[in-house]
Amino acid sequence: MIISMIPISLIGTFLSFALTKIPFGEGGYASLIMLCGITVNSALYLLSHFIYLIKQSKYSNRNTINTYIYAFNQKITPIMLTILSTVLGLFPFFIDGTNDLFWISFATGLSGGMIFSVIALIFVLPIITCTLKYIHV
Repeated sequence: MIISMIPISLIGTFLSFALTKIPFGEGGYASLIMLCGITVNSALYLLSHFIYLIKQSKYSNRNTINTYIYAFNQKITPIMLTILSTVLGLFPFFIDGTNDLFWISFATGLSGGMIFSVIALIFVLPIITCTLKYIHV
């Protein structure tokens, strides 16, 4: 489930480079490494709370979809704040970092990937998680 989030966020990275025509340099490679870490971290944060709720007795007889929605509603705010602060923190590189290829390619790759990781987190992860018949906890 968690590994499926990485290719979708990588699509956002490569799409952002294709749309902005910024060359993919060393900063692009660095953005891929950081993007994979942040994307996996957000998925683990959400899924660990989901598994915690399944292990609790009052949620064990509940529908899997309802339990996931409850976990999602509790954890989406910190995840979105992390993603938003990362993208906004890279914004000065778009304004002032045009002379340095490393930082502009780093900011472009990481921003595009983080935006697509939100799409993966909201649409893809629930589908994969809730279609599993048995979750091994």
